[in-house]
Amino acid sequence: CSICTLLILKKMSNDSVLMYKYCVAVDTGKPYLFRNNKIDRFVDNKIGPCSTARWITFGTRILRLYMSSSSYNNHTKEIVERLATFTVTVYYKVFANIKLKHRLTDAPVHIYDQIRLANENCQPEERKIVRQSIQQNAYMAHPESVILAMLADKNDKVRNNGVSIILQIRDSEAYDRYVEIQSGVKTTSED
Repeated sequence: CSICTLLILKKMSNDSVLMYKYCVAVDTGKPYLFRNNKIDRFVDNKIGPCSTARWITFGTRILRLYMSSSSYNNHTKEIVERLATFTVTVYYKVFANIKLKHRLTDAPVHIYDQIRLANENCQPEERKIVRQSIQQNAYMAHPESVILAMLADKNDKVRNNGVSIILQIRDSEAYDRYVEIQSGVKTTSED
């Protein structure tokens, strides 16, 4: 683990840390981690109660099931493998990035990453489910949020494009009408 990862893990809940350990184990194929030259057998740790509000415990249970599954029939094994793949390659990566970069200006990037990761790692029927979730919850993909993220981007070109978009909007008649509606004050004079 890098020092950055350890600092982030210290700020996370026990359930989040446990899921991180399971994701690393599934990703590397090693069901243990070394800590201070000792083996951390996290598989003995208790997973928190399953809740629809806390998908992270459900994801951890999927990974534990995946790590212990050997005698399932082919159909069940395939389903568990697909759920584990989604958990490691999409859900946890987005979750960890949100924990690492949690500013308002980072939100549109997280939505973009979720779409990109789902397209790269999920089958078409799985992408439909992810797309539905994004459509229901992606308030941060509204145009004003995307422009705000552009203004905070590290790349000068992206920031300049964000400024250009704002200037174009301010020069439009639609902007004048919007200001009138919001403030109740006419911005144009009628001769």
